[in-house]
Amino acid sequence: MPKKIIFTAAFLLLAAGCNTSQLMPQTKSFIPASPKSTATSAPLEAPSLHTVGQVTRHAAGFIKQRVRVQGYMLKKENGYIIFSDEAVGAINQYDMPVKGLGIETVEPKHKYELQGLFLNTGLSASNHNPNHLELEIVPKLIQ
Repeated sequence: MPKKIIFTAAFLLLAAGCNTSQLMPQTKSFIPASPKSTATSAPLEAPSLHTVGQVTRHAAGFIKQRVRVQGYMLKKENGYIIFSDEAVGAINQYDMPVKGLGIETVEPKHKYELQGLFLNTGLSASNHNPNHLELEIVPKLIQ
């Protein structure tokens, strides 16, 4: 029986309130596969909180990973800031260069929580640290 006749008959039976499941042959319907989405309604789980030194002194274990750190901004540079575990002091190679979203809002001598991707390319910092944090969210002031 041609499909057009089956669908027409099914439509007429549905309009009349009949159950068509017994009359229509069982066929698999084609539903196009949707691409897998990484977006979810729930926020991404935040990584464990670390100090700047925990990440920079053991950088190999954090490269290309999402990290969350707390610390203080020591210096503003052109396009990035340098973060440390201490609110004041000399800058060294274990302090963390940070660039990205919201760095212009960070003030010295205030403790912040930062979250982003820890990278080993893309920034030549004045403290000669080859790594940096690329922020994913605006730095959060810790009271």
